[in-house]
Amino acid sequence: MNNEKQERFLQLLKPLQPRLEKFILVQVRGRDAAKDVMSETILLAFENFDSLKSEETFLSFLFTIAARVSARHFKNSHRKAEYS
Repeated sequence: MNNEKQERFLQLLKPLQPRLEKFILVQVRGRDAAKDVMSETILLAFENFDSLKSEETFLSFLFTIAARVSARHFKNSHRKAEYS
């Protein structure tokens, strides 16, 4: 079952990945940070893939996660900068 889940997840992710990468890069403005946010986004999306009620909502599901992870990263990076 897990292998099927992984294959289906990757099938849905693959065509969206370039758009997701651009979106995240604009949100966090830095390649290293974007890689971190991208990794966390994909991990969270995969972990919560079973909660998706319809595959038609995958785009929204994925970008909502990316927006939240990006915002958290932005908030945390600014907090670190204030204390440096």
